[in-house]
Amino acid sequence: MHLLDLIIAASVPTFNLLILKGVRRMALGELDKMH
Repeated sequence: MHLLDLIIAASVPTFNLLILKGVRRMALGELDKMH
């Protein structure tokens, strides 16, 4: 259980980073469509 907590804690920051990158990419794509 403790090991699982460590794995989850380690994976959360990278997961958030991927989400932020995806959102930024989508936002840039929308801006490109508007122009």
